[in-house]
Amino acid sequence: MLALPGKQADAASVFGVSAPPRIAVSAAESPNAITEPPKSGYDWGSWLHTVQSQLENACRIIEDSENRIKTLEKELETAIAVARQHEIEFQERTEWALRLDEARRENEEELLRRTVWGRKLEAELAKRTEWALRLYGELKERTDCDAPASQGEREQEGRILEYLRHALRIVDRLLGSHAGRVRKLLG
Repeated sequence: MLALPGKQADAASVFGVSAPPRIAVSAAESPNAITEPPKSGYDWGSWLHTVQSQLENACRIIEDSENRIKTLEKELETAIAVARQHEIEFQERTEWALRLDEARRENEEELLRRTVWGRKLEAELAKRTEWALRLYGELKERTDCDAPASQGEREQEGRILEYLRHALRIVDRLLGSHAGRVRKLLG
């Protein structure tokens, strides 16, 4: 195809057609034509698209942004609610741990009191055992020196031995039940 661009829209072509095709009209004659390059991309007429389409596109972007903001606000509210619940649980667990720590301290104090009591009991038992053994020794001396032991003396000797066995069982139970704790505290 051969065309001769002209300065006017009604210029005839070489082939004798009365109106030239639209592309044959020069850019200066077109109503939306840009004659010189824009100084900035933000100039009013610098964009090739129509103002209406750009406004519709901007409105669509704003609407999408508002929807995204609403979604993010909902997510933020949910996250804040979860964080508040975690804070409440943290406070409750901290209070529980403090109560446990206080109970542990009280138990340790009670254990120390009972340990002191057990040691006093052990010392008392040692004194009484010593006393009983001394009595037993005296009884043995008397019976060895004198006649054979009478029925009453044998009963008394049996009571003393039973007393000693009973006292030793009590000390063994006391120390056995608290031995682990005492070792932990003293160790």
